[in-house]
Amino acid sequence: MRLLKIILLSVLFFSAVVSAQQLYFCKSFTEDGKPIDARGTWKIKPWGTQIYVLFDNEGKVIENAHLYLFIDKLQNGEYKPFDSQLKRPGNKSTWTVFNVELKEPGDYKVYVLNPDQKELASGFIKVEFEEQFKSGTGVTSSRYYDGTKITFCEAVISGKPIRVLHNLSLSKLQGIAYAFVKGYVPFNTKIIIVQVWKDEDGDSEYEKLIDTKKYQIDPHWKDTFFKYQFKQPGKYMIKVFNENEIPISSAQIEITK
Repeated sequence: MRLLKIILLSVLFFSAVVSAQQLYFCKSFTEDGKPIDARGTWKIKPWGTQIYVLFDNEGKVIENAHLYLFIDKLQNGEYKPFDSQLKRPGNKSTWTVFNVELKEPGDYKVYVLNPDQKELASGFIKVEFEEQFKSGTGVTSSRYYDGTKITFCEAVISGKPIRVLHNLSLSKLQGIAYAFVKGYVPFNTKIIIVQVWKDEDGDSEYEKLIDTKKYQIDPHWKDTFFKYQFKQPGKYMIKVFNENEIPISSAQIEITK
């Protein structure tokens, strides 16, 4: 009986290994479908990292006209639908790849189904931010905010900038613009400091500081916005800092009469 149990466990283990070998999460792949730099844990930047999910049919031709890739994310102890793709393998292909953009940290289950909804392969992947982008108690490096952008607009509705502005007429909106600040990680600051600089002599140096304001925000927010009224025509730069005066982002706008 003991020997039978060992044999059964060995068979189950071998089957699991074979199944796991059908799906690879890799940085690249060879011309004959071999994964390069395959791993189960990925460190990403806030703006995302592209990887390939390689499905290997173990040397057998993929008979299906198309395959489905499903990605479920672990949330509150359950894997819930997160993303999906459709792929049409080439003629007589024994393998195929899906391009996947990793943008959110978390634990994921990835699986491939045929048109009959039969699972052909599955695997698990863990996604984490690179160390310098992890939220801590007080950000001391501007790299934490890499990819954060400021967009000038006429309004912000439901967390989205409306009617983006590259220049603004004083006569049209009384010089009022909204600055929408969008990042990929929590701002991790209770206050943002806003500086308004003006280009005095047309050399794009923005050497004159004309205003400074502070706004209170939730440290967990990844985006925020504020309203500002320009009083005179000219070229301006808005700079945003955290409470430690670490730069978050900046943007330029031209004000006309």
